[in-house]
Amino acid sequence: MFRDYSGHEVDFILGPAGSPVALEAKSGRTVTHDFFKGTDFWRSLDVEGSSKPIVVYGGDETQRRERTTVLSWRDIGKAAASMA
Repeated sequence: MFRDYSGHEVDFILGPAGSPVALEAKSGRTVTHDFFKGTDFWRSLDVEGSSKPIVVYGGDETQRRERTTVLSWRDIGKAAASMA
């Protein structure tokens, strides 16, 4: 988990050194604006080598958005395999 002194947080920072990926996990089945608070903050830090953030949620549809990939919980295995 990443958290700063102001309370901004991201659930997971994954990936090899020099290429971090921020991952936020949400249980909701419907994507809402609140899902992106942590990943938007992470993006604002402009971390060198950082890949597009990922939000994993309880819904069924994986979505490619401009700022963040929204990943269905059903597709977690595919994402993990692509990071290996």
